[in-house]
Amino acid sequence: MDLRSLRASLRGELPPVPVTGAEDARWSAISSADDLYLRPNDDLVAVLLAAAERARAISLTSLEARSDPAHARWVRRWPGEHYRLLAALVATLQPATVVEIGTFKGHGALALAAGSSATKVITYDVVPWPEFADTALRASDLDGGQLEQRLGDLGDPAYLREQLVTLRSADLLFIDGPKDGVWEQHALAPILAALTDRRRLVILDDIRLLELVQLWRDLPFAKLDATSLGHWSGTGLLHTA
Repeated sequence: MDLRSLRASLRGELPPVPVTGAEDARWSAISSADDLYLRPNDDLVAVLLAAAERARAISLTSLEARSDPAHARWVRRWPGEHYRLLAALVATLQPATVVEIGTFKGHGALALAAGSSATKVITYDVVPWPEFADTALRASDLDGGQLEQRLGDLGDPAYLREQLVTLRSADLLFIDGPKDGVWEQHALAPILAALTDRRRLVILDDIRLLELVQLWRDLPFAKLDATSLGHWSGTGLLHTA
């Protein structure tokens, strides 16, 4: 039964999650890994282990200082949250360009930028960053050249074609979309299919959420579930070639 059918059978509502003592708990599912279309390759394992070692020592104090109290705690938390791992992956790979899909309040973009001052971070959203309350971004972040926000929906085929040169220039992509059961289902496959010209690392957030479980499993790429060393709701790594 797919997610749409499951929700329909429950009249649009899932029963309470049977987990107590957790600040946040969501429905998820587990499935076997030995029969994945493509299994994790050794390079993905090596990158994750190297980045995890770096993340142990990384401190994002400047990002914490400009965050609201809840986000400051999440920025500091690792494993369990992914910000220190994002910075560590950039520090490990030293990519010239990183693309983020889903700016929101800017914490992901700033964590990526913190990994290396030589890395250009281009972040996409459909909402300008100043419109989010408690944003961690400042106008000065986008004036210096390291960080740029572009407005547009990469799930729109026309906009995707327009931005393809930029996407293909990236050595690392961080995809943190809405997880609404709609956007990823129609946008993720075309985005990734357009990036098979060469190998690059893609980080996909929240792969353990029920809306993404089957989608993550079906992606036809070598991939690694890095949740235990990343975000509690799921961190996935994949190579596009």
